[in-house]
Amino acid sequence: MNKSLFLLIFRRITQSFWFIPTGLFLFAILIAFVLTGTDHWIGLSQKIDHVDWLYANSPDGARAVLSTIAGSMITVAGVLISTTVVVLTLASQQYGPRLVKNFIEDRPSQIVIGSFAACFIYSILVMRNIRSGEIEFVPQLSILVAVLSAVICIGMMIYFIHHISIAIQVQSIMERVHNDLDGLVEAVFPENLSQALETPGNQLDSEVVAKKLANKTLSAVNTTRPGYLQAVRSERLIKFAQENSLVVKLLVQPGSFLIKNEQLCQALAEQSLSQDAIDSLLSCFVFGRFPTCEQDILFPIKQLEEMAIRALSPGINDPHTAIECIDYLATSLRAIALRPFPSPYRADPQGELRVISPVHNFEKILRVAFQQIHHYGREDINVVNRIFMALQKIGQNAQLTVARRDTLALFAKELLDKSESCASSEGDKKKIRQAYQAAVRTHLSERTAQA
Repeated sequence: MNKSLFLLIFRRITQSFWFIPTGLFLFAILIAFVLTGTDHWIGLSQKIDHVDWLYANSPDGARAVLSTIAGSMITVAGVLISTTVVVLTLASQQYGPRLVKNFIEDRPSQIVIGSFAACFIYSILVMRNIRSGEIEFVPQLSILVAVLSAVICIGMMIYFIHHISIAIQVQSIMERVHNDLDGLVEAVFPENLSQALETPGNQLDSEVVAKKLANKTLSAVNTTRPGYLQAVRSERLIKFAQENSLVVKLLVQPGSFLIKNEQLCQALAEQSLSQDAIDSLLSCFVFGRFPTCEQDILFPIKQLEEMAIRALSPGINDPHTAIECIDYLATSLRAIALRPFPSPYRADPQGELRVISPVHNFEKILRVAFQQIHHYGREDINVVNRIFMALQKIGQNAQLTVARRDTLALFAKELLDKSESCASSEGDKKKIRQAYQAAVRTHLSERTAQA
């Protein structure tokens, strides 16, 4: 199996809600068999008859204790699952359905629910090994572990209530989304872009590429079903292009929605591709019902943007949440603004051009982050001024290029024109213009210092 596909599948499995609970469930089954076997082997039941405080070794008493533990564990597990569903519903309604994924992947919640389910199945399996009659057998060690597990689970239940009360807070949600965004910034915009599979050794430009592809035969590759492009298996794609001596030109990026039979990419080779080759090429792309943040840098930005827009809606009217989202977006965009963007041209290890991929530009990312928030919050002077302050912070770095400073300045001017037209008083217009001038002044002063 291709390494990139294996990593993608492994990540999907490990991030699913059922993975950790299932692992704990299976581990409990294993431990139940191991400990009951150990009880048979060491004969602990006969050795501790005189230690009444450790456990009263009556089979009926053992069954009563284990049945009580099993019943209480499965009951509490049901309550915790119901609580989790309520939290998911609240998060979907309050913050947006795209943020439900963050709660589903919450590790502490999975561990707590899995622990209760594991304690339940462990108690059931140990209880079936208790014998009464002429030959009595009470697995004392296994029962002791069940009691200790129940005590630990009660502590975990208290922790779960504490954790879920913190996780549902808007600041915690923002922090998780921001951490996802920071991870994507490192993956999509690495500081070192010299890897052989990222860019050719010679910096190709559009004219050189056009000459190389002038005599190639173009084969259109269309999707077979509708869905979102979630990921591109880059290693497999480059290997396929190398083996078939062709250049693949991608027309969309991860996060894009494609309808059935829409053109996904173009293959340029000496001759047209066969249907089998097209099917193999399609296997290099991963489609799904919804976008993900696996390779889409815009997805977590849109999550923060959606939180801000919902907070600005008349039904919620919470501009402070929108301002906090703007602050987190400013932090990430400041990091993006300083990174070199990858080339659209990808090469094989020998330096031959194999893939042409569309890439994001700084202006697009900037607009996705702030344009919609400004549109819905332009009547709130605090939100508008915070956006200008964010643009000011993004431009406060001597290493920022002149082109990106110009982009920030032009975007700020565009927002100024829209904000002034919505200002309710001359005082608000004055404050907005002062915030704009502070942002532009930063861009111009840093640009002058750079020159």
